[in-house]
Amino acid sequence: MGGWQVEDPIGKSNVYKCRCHCGKHLAWIHSTPSGANYVKNKLNKIKNTCWKED
Repeated sequence: MGGWQVEDPIGKSNVYKCRCHCGKHLAWIHSTPSGANYVKNKLNKIKNTCWKED
């Protein structure tokens, strides 16, 4: 995922923690999305976040 590290949820949580390769950015992805395009939109935002600042 473009240098991002995805950590497994802790306990019974439905939330995945994602960290970028530079360590400046953090994102949360819910495994129970609120909309049909939630995961697609979130992944696109994450993929473009750190690369814009390089």
